[in-house]
Amino acid sequence: MGDVKKVQAQFPDLIKVYAGVKDSSKWLDLEEIVQITGVNIYSVRRLVPMLHRLGVFDRTEGSHSFLYKISDNSRGMRHILALETTLNMIKSRENLISSSVEYLHFGGNKAEGRGQRAEGKEQGCKVEVNDNCLAEHDIKSKLQ
Repeated sequence: MGDVKKVQAQFPDLIKVYAGVKDSSKWLDLEEIVQITGVNIYSVRRLVPMLHRLGVFDRTEGSHSFLYKISDNSRGMRHILALETTLNMIKSRENLISSSVEYLHFGGNKAEGRGQRAEGKEQGCKVEVNDNCLAEHDIKSKLQ
């Protein structure tokens, strides 16, 4: 059960590493993968060899280290398809969220106006309550 939680915790970094290497047309070493993806070096050192063992990445020897790129053989196709599906779901969710935000921001100020009115009412109530509490506290301390 602990291994499953470890893998789940690494899943966002796994997707970032896959997406970063997929978007590059050249062979990449580990440091380049870190720069492209923003994932820390310790995670990259752990995830990249795992993706190679699964057949997702091809590996060749560079002058000082191994170089990696997306595999084009069928051995890792099942894993590549799973990663692509997940990546597409994440991208579509981000597009959905950003389009909703744009609609609220540029939607003729209808949503913005309602939000401001609602915030004003809530803040008004909070201020009154706080003012009353402070006033009671000040009066009690002066009476004692």
